[in-house]
Amino acid sequence: MTTQTTTIKNGIVSLPQSIRGAWEQADVLIFPTENALLIKKVEKSSMKLSEIADRISPKSMSQEEISKEIKLFRKNK
Repeated sequence: MTTQTTTIKNGIVSLPQSIRGAWEQADVLIFPTENALLIKKVEKSSMKLSEIADRISPKSMSQEEISKEIKLFRKNK
């Protein structure tokens, strides 16, 4: 894959024809910086959240620690 030039018009990024098909209907994350936009395709996980949670050691965080983290997150939101 090579670097290509494209345009942004009315806030819409026009993808070059050569890559358009691979990105059609893709969910993306956009990371803006001062002079660049990084667009990353969101990969769908084949695992359920409960399967991911089972991989984490249950002793890694206590229920109290989890509650504190949730409260802190909501406060800073």
